[in-house]
Amino acid sequence: MKSGGPRWPSPGLLAAALMMFWCLPAAAQSPTTGSLGGQVVEPSGAATTQVLVTMSDSAHGVHRMASSDRDGRFGFRLLPAGEYDLVVEKLGYVPRRILDVPVRPGRELNLTVVLEPTSSTSPPLSETRYGGAVLRRGLPGASLWIDEAVIDVVPARRNALGDLLRLTSVAGPDLSSEGLPPWLSGTEIDGVRMRSAGSTFLSGTQVRGAAVPLNGIASARLAIQELDVESRGAAGAQLNAQTRTGSGSTSIDAAADWSGSALPGASFADDADSFNEVNARAAIAGPLGDSSTFAIGFDMRRVREPLSAAWPESEAAAALVELAGERDVDLSGYGSPALAYDEAISAFAGADIALSESHRLRLGAHGSTLPRVSTYDRSSGLRSELEGHEAIASVSLFSIFGDRTANELRAGFTSSDRTSTDTDSLSPVFIVEDALSFGSLHPGSSAAARSVSVTDALHYRAGAHALKFGAAARIDMHDVQHRAGAAGEYLFASIDAMRADSGVFLSTVGPAAGADWSDLTYSAFVQDVWTAVRGLDVSIGVRADRMSLPVDNVRRDTEWLRLSGLANDDVPASRWLVSPRVGVTWDPSGDQRWILHVAGGIYHDAVDPLLLSQWQIDDGRADNRAAVGTVRWLEPMTYDVEMPRLTVLASSFAPPQSTRVTAGIAHSLDARTSVHVSGVIRRTTNLPRSTDLNRLPLPAARDQYGRPVYGELVKQGGLLVREPGTGRRFSEYDEVAAISADGESDHWGVTVGIDRDLADGLGVLARYTYARTTDNWFGAAQGGWMVPLPQDAGDEWLDGTSDFDVPHRLSAALFYRAPFGVELAGVYRLESGLPFTPSFRTGVDANADGSLRNDAAFVDGGIAGMDELMSEWSCLGESEGALAARNSCRTDAVHTLDLRAAVTVLRFAGASASLAIEAFDLLEGTRTVPDAALYLIDPAADLVTDTEARTVTVPLIVNEAFGTELTRRHSGRKLRLGISLNW
Repeated sequence: MKSGGPRWPSPGLLAAALMMFWCLPAAAQSPTTGSLGGQVVEPSGAATTQVLVTMSDSAHGVHRMASSDRDGRFGFRLLPAGEYDLVVEKLGYVPRRILDVPVRPGRELNLTVVLEPTSSTSPPLSETRYGGAVLRRGLPGASLWIDEAVIDVVPARRNALGDLLRLTSVAGPDLSSEGLPPWLSGTEIDGVRMRSAGSTFLSGTQVRGAAVPLNGIASARLAIQELDVESRGAAGAQLNAQTRTGSGSTSIDAAADWSGSALPGASFADDADSFNEVNARAAIAGPLGDSSTFAIGFDMRRVREPLSAAWPESEAAAALVELAGERDVDLSGYGSPALAYDEAISAFAGADIALSESHRLRLGAHGSTLPRVSTYDRSSGLRSELEGHEAIASVSLFSIFGDRTANELRAGFTSSDRTSTDTDSLSPVFIVEDALSFGSLHPGSSAAARSVSVTDALHYRAGAHALKFGAAARIDMHDVQHRAGAAGEYLFASIDAMRADSGVFLSTVGPAAGADWSDLTYSAFVQDVWTAVRGLDVSIGVRADRMSLPVDNVRRDTEWLRLSGLANDDVPASRWLVSPRVGVTWDPSGDQRWILHVAGGIYHDAVDPLLLSQWQIDDGRADNRAAVGTVRWLEPMTYDVEMPRLTVLASSFAPPQSTRVTAGIAHSLDARTSVHVSGVIRRTTNLPRSTDLNRLPLPAARDQYGRPVYGELVKQGGLLVREPGTGRRFSEYDEVAAISADGESDHWGVTVGIDRDLADGLGVLARYTYARTTDNWFGAAQGGWMVPLPQDAGDEWLDGTSDFDVPHRLSAALFYRAPFGVELAGVYRLESGLPFTPSFRTGVDANADGSLRNDAAFVDGGIAGMDELMSEWSCLGESEGALAARNSCRTDAVHTLDLRAAVTVLRFAGASASLAIEAFDLLEGTRTVPDAALYLIDPAADLVTDTEARTVTVPLIVNEAFGTELTRRHSGRKLRLGISLNW
């Protein structure tokens, strides 16, 4: 159904709102550590001096001591995030112990501790639990904190970092957030930015968190509004994780899981191919001397999941298998369930080492090898396989110089590579009338990324101001071996047309399709966190990054420059990006019962490496080849045209930039329960879009609905393409893709939630978000720059519902610890279906502009069968008599449910053994790819061309399967059994 887009304030109003928040602003210390401070007073309110304050965290083995000054104040800085016990004691006073005091990255928590003088009736110790629950899960509207207690019990299908994203309602499981794709979100491990190599050309969605198994993670935080300027941030959300660095006592954990075939259900009427799935992991943690700790472990998964059949049972599918068999190609696997592979062997190590009383060293490292991973392209359903490796390492030195000054020095290294290993080297084949496809999209493609970074941040406290100054340098090295279209693609109207050797073949050939370059980024930042009054923290910071583009690696095409006057490399080689961030956090009562938080900032993201590689590879030396007419599958052929292609970056090109304002309020109901409501407004600019500069400036004809037609149309049954070589401004070239940073995305959302910390008894983490996203980013689901804009549709049509618009998201997780060592957990998730535009199938170029994937359909209520469709799909009725509104229809909502139950079966001499049973995706929820084709081309009728009127009539018939499931890639319901041992 049609999703109406919200009306947006102008950029000027957003800027004005941001400047208003500059006068109000939140607190930050470090993206990886937090601070704890306070004052010790007597019941009268007078300061108490020379008080011994001890804080400890047994989970991390942290033990620190301090004495209060003459004003009764104490402080601990650069602390690992976690839950601490605080002991305050002085001779003549009743000692106080405060349990579970939360320390969070980027936050400073201040407490007031009252010491009672001892008397004959005084207890030996006064013990209380910290009562400010609102800080435990992060600031409202800014972040979601996931601690080790939750990580240990959440049902995790992959036991990888990405599994935790199901616990939030502002991001998808693939890290898409706020109506932006996954590649515009970021991941930081121990403060080091990590992005997996490769993009949609390898996997459809990136394999995220492969190097970071859950048993190596102490905590994670999804930051929607990263205020600390030490972190670059991302245009979308940012997932931050901290490596386990040990514990105060030696512990050993080991676990193994097993599961078999998918359970019968909607995806599989019977069991799919039998298989075994095995997961094993182990970790050891403990002290290294008196003040140091370590943790080390591994995780291995060997997943064999069934995938539902790529093709439904049909006469056309059977005929295609028969035809392929006649040519010694076995396609029978496409009509039956197949096995998808997910194999990974990962290891981690972490340590927290006390070099002296003033200096601590923290180490973290993760590495992973991916022998075999199966993926598929969502839009076409074509399968592929890849292998890869991934590693990340960090070294952080924390130094404290007296009461006012501290320093944090961090160095990081990341490495990631992905290589397509498709044994099926068939070029993709599309059968238009029957909606069948097979083959491999990108055989032999690969991508590798390496980075080295160094950051230094100096902290200085001056009265009520916590100042931070810093600088950073980072070098990113990329190596991409991939050319779009190198595999070629066949298009046939039907199985009969394929048998008759009548169709279309398109491919791109040229010199070695590789790009190898590096980017050096310099950064500087400054920040002030001002405690204006007790309970009111004001933060103002700014970050500047000097980014570069590989202009020197791009060969200038002098012939294109001569013809058009435009250079393909006329882009600034570097530029400075300035990111101001401001916020305010107010605790009116001073006891963490109520928290109000408002923040705003500007965030710059990196340019997609695949885009930069295409810019370097498509330099005018490669040719687009096209054969239309006699095309014999798997046989050499004669091409009708071979014309150069070129990619041009607009002179104003810039990396994506988001301006974001968030606000929220949270209230603690008790020491472990809080409720909150928050909102966000985001505008992202500089999103990449593509325009074909070599298309005719004016149409050669128009169709029966007035649609511009730029070239000469050729019809083969249900196939409709442009005659090769027609519709071009300059006959010397084929497509000249100009990539401009003129895309915009607007988003607003409101989130409500309730949190109850998991302790003895019931834990709840539930969130619901209502949000809307509009943009002019046509083709965003394919990268936003891989599909040329349909300029004939007009700006008003382009500006509409986003490909990533998800109005409703609900995530509810319940955890229960029952007597006798029983643990129960469940995670339910609801997401709205994704929008789509009524259009045509791949193989129909309705406006003859050379693109087979950018034509919307004109909704003609007079065509036979349209009444029935319009009664079922109201989105069609709303567009009757015009081009179908962009993304006006929507697939069904997706529901998922995972459950886990565990029981301790043995306890002996400090050791325990538990058995667990987990059930995954009981509701078989999955994102389906709909048949978005509103019409099919009538194979029995001809084109009608009027040369004088310059019109062409295309014979159309209604697609009765419109909106139905075109491809389904679902692994069914799964039951997993496991055993764990703990010492």
